[in-house]
Amino acid sequence: MKFLLIILLVLAGIWLWRTQRPQVTRTKKPEGEPTDVLNMVSCAHCSVHVPAGEVVQGKKGAYCSADHRQRAEA
Repeated sequence: MKFLLIILLVLAGIWLWRTQRPQVTRTKKPEGEPTDVLNMVSCAHCSVHVPAGEVVQGKKGAYCSADHRQRAEA
């Protein structure tokens, strides 16, 4: 009988603890809105994809590094 009373007290305590906590709500972005997308460009020499902001432009296209631009345009 004591064991049953202890279990009921523990369950009641857990229930009270869970109902008193503030509820955390997650904010979701709208489904149609992209999340931080980077435009990627393929290197004309080795075909590695590089972010558009880090591309080295050359006469024959975009390259991942100055070395690849020199090799491809030499």
